[in-house]
Amino acid sequence: MPKPSDPARPSKAPTYLTVIGLTLTAVGIVIAAVMFIGALPGGLTASEAALPVTVGLIWILFGGCTILVGSALRQRARKQAERHPSPELHPSSTVGEMGTGCATCETALVRNAGRPPHDVDIAKTSAALEERVDDGRMRYLRGDVPLADMLALAQSDLKYTIVSFLHCEECGRTRFWGLCIRGAPSYKVVDAEAPSTWPWDAVPDRLRWAP
Repeated sequence: MPKPSDPARPSKAPTYLTVIGLTLTAVGIVIAAVMFIGALPGGLTASEAALPVTVGLIWILFGGCTILVGSALRQRARKQAERHPSPELHPSSTVGEMGTGCATCETALVRNAGRPPHDVDIAKTSAALEERVDDGRMRYLRGDVPLADMLALAQSDLKYTIVSFLHCEECGRTRFWGLCIRGAPSYKVVDAEAPSTWPWDAVPDRLRWAP
């Protein structure tokens, strides 16, 4: 399973289709060429070469269609990625809404050397949030699992998103901390009502993923 901080991986189907299409086209061209050459004077008769040449042309046709389908799928995937880079956790605001000067909730975010928005150290950020909850600077409101269990559940690949909501006792804001097994982590300020409006779903049995 990719780590939660890994970029979402695009489908390889368009690439496979293109490769298959090129292969079919190449085989069809070879068959048609061989039969055409064999039909030259002194070789195969026209009737003997007709069927193989037809088969070769059909292969070329299927190959061309497959290439077109692969290209169309690739274009559609690119457009969808541009419109919705990660609808589950909205990475466009992954680490946004900073700059208010809160020494508690803002400093909980720990970055790594990755490229944004995949530049968040998940383990260290989770540990920083746990520390702030333990010493009373932040309050855990609601989540799929306790903060300490979020990474283990994400690495199990059993649940697509794992989220927690926390309240900062210093600035009074509500923070969202979310992991996505196919996208970037998200740490952002949200409305106070967000925990009650979030689309909560079932968590897999702990025995299946807990260390």
